[in-house]
Amino acid sequence: MLIAQPGRMGPLKLRNRIIMGPMGTNYGTTDGFSTERDKLYYGERARGGAAMIITEAMVIQPGARNHTNSLCLFHDRYIPGLAGVVDAIHEGGALAVGQINHRGALLKRSVLGMEPVTASDWHNPNTGSPPAPSHSRRSTRSSTPTSIPRAGSIAPATTRSSCTLPTTTSSSSS
Repeated sequence: MLIAQPGRMGPLKLRNRIIMGPMGTNYGTTDGFSTERDKLYYGERARGGAAMIITEAMVIQPGARNHTNSLCLFHDRYIPGLAGVVDAIHEGGALAVGQINHRGALLKRSVLGMEPVTASDWHNPNTGSPPAPSHSRRSTRSSTPTSIPRAGSIAPATTRSSCTLPTTTSSSSS
């Protein structure tokens, strides 16, 4: 079976072609630290045969938590716990990939305890709520014109992966 054959993703060698996508677990602590339960969860999936595991979304800024038990990555104090998660994945024979996240205006005031912040003037389609007033946001606009569209004008990404694994394996290195 092709799925059981080794594959490559760029320079990464995969033991098979099973990649576990990110799934929120809510196993972190309310202050953003990973727990023993996180290690057990990811380690079990690695031992179960996945070649690569993409962790749940890890928050990159204090005001970017999408739920109260989100794993955090915005300070060095989180590294030891996250390293334990990576170790558990590696011990199970899989590669570890971290998904980083900032949900912008999709964040909920009830989770944050403060106003959501975003780089563009945009309303949350789920609540109709606007982001924090522009005077309370840091400006992300450059004085240099750019052809890059503003965040609010970008169409949502599809969930289909753009990565293609080769259909045959080769003993030569590339």
